[in-house]
Amino acid sequence: MVLLTDGDDSSSTSTLVGSARRYADDDISLHAIQLRTRRMNQNALGRLARRAGGTVTPADDPAALAAVYSRIAADVANQYILTYRSAGTGFTELRVGVRAEGVVAETTENVDLPAATGLRALLTGRSALFLGAGLCYVAMALLILNVAAPRERVTRLSSTRRSRAPHSARLSELAERASRAADDSLQRHGKSSSLNRALEKAGINLRPGEFVVLCCCATLGSLAMGYALSGVALALLLGFLTGALCRVVPSMLAKRRQAKFAEQLSDTLQLLAGGLRAGYGLLQAVDGVAREAESPTADEFRRLVVETRLGRDLGDSLKAMAARADSEDFEWVVQAIEIHREVGGDLADVLDTVAGTIRERNAVRRQIQTLSAEGKLSAIILLGLPFVVSGFIYVTNPSYMGVLFNTPTGLAMLAVCAVLMTVGAIWMRKLVKLDF
Repeated sequence: MVLLTDGDDSSSTSTLVGSARRYADDDISLHAIQLRTRRMNQNALGRLARRAGGTVTPADDPAALAAVYSRIAADVANQYILTYRSAGTGFTELRVGVRAEGVVAETTENVDLPAATGLRALLTGRSALFLGAGLCYVAMALLILNVAAPRERVTRLSSTRRSRAPHSARLSELAERASRAADDSLQRHGKSSSLNRALEKAGINLRPGEFVVLCCCATLGSLAMGYALSGVALALLLGFLTGALCRVVPSMLAKRRQAKFAEQLSDTLQLLAGGLRAGYGLLQAVDGVAREAESPTADEFRRLVVETRLGRDLGDSLKAMAARADSEDFEWVVQAIEIHREVGGDLADVLDTVAGTIRERNAVRRQIQTLSAEGKLSAIILLGLPFVVSGFIYVTNPSYMGVLFNTPTGLAMLAVCAVLMTVGAIWMRKLVKLDF
């Protein structure tokens, strides 16, 4: 507390002893700036200042005043700065309270809160709540209708698949129109074929336009939910994560599907060889695999049967199937079948030989994966440990970690750490990556 006085106390109701005790009990430092007059009570000021751990400084001593103000500035530096988002406007009585380390402080102030304008007015208050709820409803409705709407069961043969039966509901028609518009936009920009191939590899039974509409609905829903929960920052974060997932999920599903197809390939070749030895032709044996095998092998061979029945050459269908499966082992099978169609021979024995080779390769691959599992686990732990530890420290002691984000030295250290972590991740990936 800074006290500027030019005379004796003439209006207080408390005593000098009580005031001094209150200063001491509340841990308040009193700095008195003394304006010399005939009415000055120097003894009272001295007792108060000594009891409160402060000083009495005459106003005509510039050096002493500078020292007092420097000390006060150092004390004031340890303060709380509070910010908040207000939903009210106009003159308001603002009451602020701070509770820290057993100390409670409160103050009341009359402030004039300005009214929000423009985009801020749209994104705050009850209008934002209704807007977010409306966007969330529309997104969820389009998502449900696009996925769960009844449709005829057809086999996808090319990237030019069209919508099936028209829907009577208006929202279903809206979803269908949005899917067609997305298909047209993708075709104009040359993205339809590549997206269609990615969906086929992933085994996602959707047209490119339907997938785009589904991703847009999910992103809008995430934006609305994030804004309703926290605000613009969380909305943008959830929207970004949803968009990233829409790009990553097809690739992950494709890799999982291709790995499963490769695991089933040796059993598939045994089924083909058994069908040929039983007297069936190649197409009949392929049809038997389509009925007896598990997914995704059954799905791919079922599509192969449909394509050949519609007039496509068997060799072309097999090559397209090998491209979707992205399997080097199955490419060998396709080459063996092509050679057999040209020169003849016992295809069953050839398939048995290829199946044996594939089985031995899979055994070696599994053994290498087992030997490299410890290295992969170590890489995951070493890469994840800094993030886990720093996150725990940030939650328990934010000020300790805040130095890294609020100072130039800390930001430079974070940049160096990011570079070193990237180099280490690439290095460990090279060490444990299986080239087979």
